[in-house]
Amino acid sequence: MPRCLRAALVSALLLGCGAFALAVPTGTYVTIRSNALTEVIRVNSSGGLIADQASWNGSTSEEFIEVSNADGTVSFYSVSAQKYVSAGSTSAQLTANSTTIGISQKFTIASSQYTGWANAGADKVIVSSALDTDWNINSSTDGSIYAISRDDSGSYQNMSIMPIPILLGASNTNYPQSGADVSEGLGAQNAGVVFKDTNGTSGDYLKILAKHGVKWVRCRINVNPATTSNYGILQTTSYVSQLMSAAKADGFKLLLDFQFSDTWADPSAQTTPAAWSTTSMTTLEGQLSSYVTTVLTTLSSNSAWPDMIQIGNEVDSGMLWPLGNAWVNSSWNSNYAVLYNTAYSAISSSSTSLSHAMPKIMIHISSSGNLGSTRYFLDDAIAAGMKFDVIGLSYYEMWDGPVANMKATIDEIYYRYPGYKIAIAETAYYYTPNVLTPTDPLTYATTPAGQTQFLTDVMTQAGLNPNLNYVFYWGTCWTEPSYWYSPWPDSTNTAQDTANRALFNSSGVLQQAISVLASY
Repeated sequence: MPRCLRAALVSALLLGCGAFALAVPTGTYVTIRSNALTEVIRVNSSGGLIADQASWNGSTSEEFIEVSNADGTVSFYSVSAQKYVSAGSTSAQLTANSTTIGISQKFTIASSQYTGWANAGADKVIVSSALDTDWNINSSTDGSIYAISRDDSGSYQNMSIMPIPILLGASNTNYPQSGADVSEGLGAQNAGVVFKDTNGTSGDYLKILAKHGVKWVRCRINVNPATTSNYGILQTTSYVSQLMSAAKADGFKLLLDFQFSDTWADPSAQTTPAAWSTTSMTTLEGQLSSYVTTVLTTLSSNSAWPDMIQIGNEVDSGMLWPLGNAWVNSSWNSNYAVLYNTAYSAISSSSTSLSHAMPKIMIHISSSGNLGSTRYFLDDAIAAGMKFDVIGLSYYEMWDGPVANMKATIDEIYYRYPGYKIAIAETAYYYTPNVLTPTDPLTYATTPAGQTQFLTDVMTQAGLNPNLNYVFYWGTCWTEPSYWYSPWPDSTNTAQDTANRALFNSSGVLQQAISVLASY
């Protein structure tokens, strides 16, 4: 698939009362500026009509549109046919009402009401008040820019100067990087699974993925997983060190997923390791810090230092229960933040003592399909002083609903928590019919083509968000579980259902959906 969407604004036609039609691809962001407000709106799915015109200022005399283009430039379009947005310091009344400017290039509106420029970072357009007394430009102590605009009634209000989404084009460093969770790969290969490229040629699973351009590898780690009846939990410190060392040698960046449990950790189960305390916070903090330090020391000694670390897995309800449960009697439990920051401090101290760069830190929750729950959790986590760089979300259509649900959630994160990067830490879809019944309808065919289309939609829709930097496919190597999953056969069908959405099929052959990850 093409790496970027083609953004071509064909025309901007005045329809009256501040409403106009745009020939813009579905999903493209535009920024609306008027003398009263700024709005960033995504073109809706019905074919390019900008919704939500009711909130615009009624007059068209001071409104224009910004659209980012595939080549990294930004086009400015006036609403009124009597205005022309031009590059350079002069302009003329022309029949056409659009032009394209480059990054850092000055632009002017012909009526001389506004001047401005796209700054060197290509992330803001600043409207100057030099020729328009209705605008006053101010800078905050943190360096951000905002404007105070006067509406038609003469009153003043704050108006943010929103980022221009330079979302498309090969030079966009915010475009999501592809990743694959390969936690089972080494165990499956050691147990006899033969991984094959799309053409049927056998090879090492990591080298096959590297050949197709996957940028990141994600691997979970458990504290003391069972050696029998492992239910897919193979990931001891020794196992993870071996896997991540090989991945680093093959050129991958590494995401380490600390699960802080002997078994699976998710919103329904955050079981404290059997050897750790469930009654004393002081003891548990010491055990947690010591464990993190030991793991990172082992990884460092094996040339497997992670580039990013998750402190817990799908921690919507905290970790290390019962002491670290995020909620007690429906109220935030401060113990969770204490344990989380204990792990953070151990990572920071290890980075310094082992002479490595501090990895990016991800907080990972599952609720991409539930905007309210996501906001509720993150508000409390940030207020509690929990430290992280990346907000990670799991997204599975069978549990979280349509891609639009995920898109709404990451858009809210972008505007509500602008200082954080965003990751889809887990996503997957079926290439063959599901075994278990989903809680939400499946809207894509359960075929290789359906899996490919699902991943295409996830990557393209997520890619419209300037802060969405990473997308990881989960269960990439969960193929032929009869070789390595214990106990087998699996009476719950969970392992087989998971295998039906792997990126390597039931014969170990890489699926066509890899072409999507290879494009990013």
